[in-house]
Amino acid sequence: IAPALGEQNQAIAALPGGNFNLHRVPSAAGELVFLFPADAPPSGAHSELLERTQFFASLGHDLKSPLNGIIGFADIMDAELRGPLPEAYKDYPSLIRESGDTLMRLVEDILGYAKAEAGTYELDISPLDIAASGESVFRQSEGIAELSGVDLKLRSDGEVMALADAGAVRRIWDNLVSNAIKYSSRGDTVTMHAFEKNGVCVLSVRDTGAGMDAEDLALIAKPFAQGRNAKGRSGTGLGLAMVQRLAELQGGQVRIETAPGEGTHVVVTIPALSATERRAAE
Repeated sequence: IAPALGEQNQAIAALPGGNFNLHRVPSAAGELVFLFPADAPPSGAHSELLERTQFFASLGHDLKSPLNGIIGFADIMDAELRGPLPEAYKDYPSLIRESGDTLMRLVEDILGYAKAEAGTYELDISPLDIAASGESVFRQSEGIAELSGVDLKLRSDGEVMALADAGAVRRIWDNLVSNAIKYSSRGDTVTMHAFEKNGVCVLSVRDTGAGMDAEDLALIAKPFAQGRNAKGRSGTGLGLAMVQRLAELQGGQVRIETAPGEGTHVVVTIPALSATERRAAE
């Protein structure tokens, strides 16, 4: 049991592994407690981790609350619950909603990566149809793809049951699809596909865009970094890093096939539901 922390949110605890410095970081969901060896010299990395985690913990509440309000009022306007909108403004609510969704996605990427980095990202692993999750993201993304002039397609092989976290899988789909659309040009095609092969579930997003060379591929794998073709496009540079972390947390892997002029194909594998687990879930 951790000792009471003082006014500076710090204390020393004697644990089986030795003495540790405890640092408490308040968050909207409660608090995070970090342990560092007491005999270790002060580290800039420790301080940076604490400061960054505290910043991200407060960022979620500060940004998501007003964003939810904006999106909610946009939906009310779009449904014309308070009366019809003037013709000149009829397209505005959907545009506000799309912009709000994009910003919410960026905020959730930042928060999700911070939690994964701090080891506090919570998963609820259970039977999940990743094809149905992909279909939901497909419907959500159709409007953005149409506005971008990109042909968004969904290949369906029926039910694809994995042992995974629903929120994490949806975020993987969402990040990959939104990135594929963002880096595609008018007339390009983005294809989503979920299937089972060799005992694993495969989540695939392929685009016919410009593709990347080895230098760009190495760059986008790093958090907060974007490829050279990101010029003029909004983003945190966390999309692929977040996909990688979420896949690994669920016992999966990520593979990227790309080349200049040949588009990009991202394949995420997740453990499939075994026959025994499938029977138990029925």
